[in-house]
Amino acid sequence: MKIGFSFKGIHSRDMGVYAATRSRSVMPEVRRETFEPDEEDGVIDISAYNAYHRFLYKERIFQVDVCVGANDIFDLQRRLSEVARWLCGAGKLIFDDLPGVYWHAAVISPTEFAPTAAGRKAVLTVYFNAKPFSFADNTAAEGIRLGSKHIRLGDRIPIGLSNTLSATSADRITIRVYNMGNAPAKPVIKIAISEISGYNYRGTTIEKTAADGTVTRLEFTYDSYIKEAVIDMENNILTQDGTPFVPSSGAFFELEPGYSTISVSGGFKKTVTIDYRPRFLYGLEVRNVNT
Repeated sequence: MKIGFSFKGIHSRDMGVYAATRSRSVMPEVRRETFEPDEEDGVIDISAYNAYHRFLYKERIFQVDVCVGANDIFDLQRRLSEVARWLCGAGKLIFDDLPGVYWHAAVISPTEFAPTAAGRKAVLTVYFNAKPFSFADNTAAEGIRLGSKHIRLGDRIPIGLSNTLSATSADRITIRVYNMGNAPAKPVIKIAISEISGYNYRGTTIEKTAADGTVTRLEFTYDSYIKEAVIDMENNILTQDGTPFVPSSGAFFELEPGYSTISVSGGFKKTVTIDYRPRFLYGLEVRNVNT
């Protein structure tokens, strides 16, 4: 099926090539960990025994045929050089028939071709290695903008992609967050400190309570007065005014699909902002936040 795609911000049509998806997996493959007990049938599966208490997944491989046309064999070699430069490296991969999401992908395997039509045509079989989940174009705070280049007239538009993700207080702040994707998402939590006089400034505790009651905690302290702390769960980085710090205890966490509660405690006046980019098992599928 001839479906165009964009890679690293350049569309296949702009490269003057035709693209056809040969294979595209709908589900990622589980990174399975098992062992065979001596006196028991089958195997014992420990794939979900990790910090996130869930299955972890392997990269996906998308196979796309790219057809390159030219005036003669010399023109074909020039066009192939341009396509090779385009496909080299890693970046966002967006398929035209999957609006609203992109994949983190790279061309890892060698890409070969054989000239046909007296050297005026070549078909390249390209293998993209992609992260297991697709990502929404926008974060939860940004929402999905009508009229964006990947949301067309007639597409199903998700309702309520943004919810209340910010609060200000000198006391414990609790925010109920709804992960609208159907795969785990990793939030970015920003703590902006506006007032410290008279408050216990030294430590902060962040707790996430999942829908099943599981609590994950992350704690850290400050070496000096700062204006902002950022906890980037996507990259497992904690910074204070841009300087990296190591948490004193606990672990970075992710948001399961559905509701979670995030609490931030620390005796100073602060504004807590939470944002995340929804992830999906395949294409865009967002439920109404009120359902």
